[in-house]
Amino acid sequence: MALIRTAAIAIVDDEAPVRKALMRLFRSSGHEPHEFACGADFLKSLVSRHYDCLVLDLHMPGQMGIDILREVNSAKFGIPTVIITAHDQADVRQKCLSMGAARYLCKPFDDDVLLQALMEIMQA
Repeated sequence: MALIRTAAIAIVDDEAPVRKALMRLFRSSGHEPHEFACGADFLKSLVSRHYDCLVLDLHMPGQMGIDILREVNSAKFGIPTVIITAHDQADVRQKCLSMGAARYLCKPFDDDVLLQALMEIMQA
């Protein structure tokens, strides 16, 4: 399943195997993925780069995904965000969605589910 157009997708996840898998998935779908091991590096990149979508891990050492989501929203970057997590909590899920996350997916998720979510938010 491919998105409508080529998209610049930022991947922020502290787990290298997850980043590698997502990089491979997005490249094979014809997109331009960019990987970041921490939120600070991603936020620094926003000075010179625009992303069409952000795939953001919720639980990372240091700055948590919800903090990065808050910063992205407060700076009004307008980046549709998909939260991914291996530790689903109903209250945190609700908070992320109320803060503007476009989707919230629990690991492990099917590649097609993620690609479908990206397609839907890119069309919105």
